[in-house]
Amino acid sequence: GTAGTSATTASVTLTTGRLYFIYVTMRRGDSTDVAAPTSVVRGAQAFTIIDATNGLNLTDTSSSSRRGAWMGYCIPASDTTGTIVITFAASKTNIQWVVVEITSGFDSGTPILQTQKMADEDGTGTSSTLTFGSGMASDSIVIAGYNDGSAGTMGPGTGYTELVEVAGDPATAVAHNASPDTTFDFSYTLGEQVGAIAVEVK
Repeated sequence: GTAGTSATTASVTLTTGRLYFIYVTMRRGDSTDVAAPTSVVRGAQAFTIIDATNGLNLTDTSSSSRRGAWMGYCIPASDTTGTIVITFAASKTNIQWVVVEITSGFDSGTPILQTQKMADEDGTGTSSTLTFGSGMASDSIVIAGYNDGSAGTMGPGTGYTELVEVAGDPATAVAHNASPDTTFDFSYTLGEQVGAIAVEVK
């Protein structure tokens, strides 16, 4: 978690031909709506934000805050080691991130078949479900990023394995399912504004 117009990760190694996802979440401490990062780069290697308009824009009316989340990906053409820099056009109060590596087994030409999102801004309940709009290929997998506006504990539903969870505002996590599951559900202990972005990986 960090504040400002940009955030810098710890050093990572991006290996040629592997598939990397980055799930970025942020919070503004005012009532200004959020927008996708202007760039997410590791040296000369840029991450493509998956449908920038398909990010989450969660509004917290009780404290005049705005929260957002986006998913990006890249397949490096050459090895590169160093920090990833996430840049926004305007200052943020908090920025969090998770980076996931898929080493093999994906379609390098068309790695992503579909993307879906969900958001629940009413701050009640203890679980939410995201449903893809169409069926999946029999050999697809699912990568899902999810978040909670509070710093509570989260967990994915049956069939999904949580890879990492980062405490903060919003709390940020990524899970995966090695099977083509058309729904992603997750639970949370505090349940302020919550949301998720999931992708079908070919």
